Amino acid sequence: MSEYNDLKTLILKENLRAHYIHCFAHQVQLTLVDVAQKHPKIETFFTMVHKLVNVVGGSAKRSDHFRENRKLKILKSLSGITNELSRALQRKDQDIVNAIRLMEICKAQLQTMRDDGWDSFFGLVCSLCETHNINVPDMNDMFITLDHSQRETVTNLHHFCVEIFYAVIDMQLRELNDRFSEVNSDFLLCVACLSPNNSFITFDKTKVMRLCQYYSVDFDAANIIELDNQLDTYILDMCTSEDLEGLQSISALAQKLVAKNKHEVYPLVYKLLTLALVLFVATVVVERAFSAMTYVKNRLHNRIGDQWVNDSLIAYIGKDVFDKIENDVPFSNSFRILTLATA
Repeated sequence: MSEYNDLKTLILKENLRAHYIHCFAHQVQLTLVDVAQKHPKIETFFTMVHKLVNVVGGSAKRSDHFRENRKLKILKSLSGITNELSRALQRKDQDIVNAIRLMEICKAQLQTMRDDGWDSFFGLVCSLCETHNINVPDMNDMFITLDHSQRETVTNLHHFCVEIFYAVIDMQLRELNDRFSEVNSDFLLCVACLSPNNSFITFDKTKVMRLCQYYSVDFDAANIIELDNQLDTYILDMCTSEDLEGLQSISALAQKLVAKNKHEVYPLVYKLLTLALVLFVATVVVERAFSAMTYVKNRLHNRIGDQWVNDSLIAYIGKDVFDKIENDVPFSNSFRILTLATA
């Protein structure tokens, strides 16, 4: 989308004070793309993989054989640690609390691999080479380029361990830290303190108060003092109320507060909840909805109205739910079921 029509711009038109956190899953994907493009050896490797995929995909027989025997193993080998993170972030039920935790775990795993993972990694490579009768070069010999045009002044160990293994992990960590900055992480950790999961186990009054600094226009000095007093009563009320047990998300908490008229008892807390809810538009589920819009409102249907687009998107995105609805169910009831299922 263009500069003036992207999701961030549309949100800021409605609320100039909204903080925009880009989809976590997409950012993780971009870190992999950047590393693949910036390191020449990795770029060459993925170019070869791309050619392999084209060759395999050109034959239905080769493609079926590949799927049956090697697909899962190759995907796991190519993606590694970040693959688990990416898959987890694409789940429909994923929230910011778990996303932050998964990101920190991913960084820690990469750092551990960088510090202590070379020996085990090299052992796996040697085992793979032995299985397929591939010669493993002596790590103490001097590294020679594939075309033998020139001899490097470093050993094989230095080339493969330092110039590739360490370098790629360092690039990956740098990209993750740049895209998931300390400011964004601190902001999201403050938001996470509002979560009702496990009886408000993540609640931290200090971090909730710090969250007000990110919304300075909405909270003046008097509001901050009032919120400081309000939070003590709020968290005690939340943790002892049976009506609030089992809540799993900030949106569910906000709805329950309104249902019990507690949003009037704790107006400043409720304001923080509503401001935090703006963040959830930047999730993979909503980005998929925007991608689906390109199929629904295409060049031939570019003049259909908003309501028609909305109804068509519900049917398109929820087609897996639609397939399970019996034909004899009244349309009004089936549409309501579909709307609730895709909300």
